Amino acid sequence: MTQKRYDIVNEENDPLADRDARWQSLVDQFNLKKPGVDPWDAVQLSQSFKGASHGERCSISFLLNVWSPSEEWDCGKFDLIDAMGVWDDDQLAAFKIWFNNPWWP
Repeated sequence: MTQKRYDIVNEENDPLADRDARWQSLVDQFNLKKPGVDPWDAVQLSQSFKGASHGERCSISFLLNVWSPSEEWDCGKFDLIDAMGVWDDDQLAAFKIWFNNPWWP
């Protein structure tokens, strides 16, 4: 598994034009206490999927699928309906920030 980056990013009117800082900011908002979160390491985070809670698995799946949508992650594709049923207010708020102005690192 490799760490790929999707080359499309919407930096218009974005105060965090630095993609790495912007990405880490989004990741941090999910409050995951897993290896691979800080510093970001997609492969390491993917490996922590099996031991995660349901809400954490949804967050991990979301982040990995935004990070590299074409990668076939062990967690599978992100399921929004599943996530909406288990995410807490903080996780929903983090998702909404991205959803309202989607971009890819």
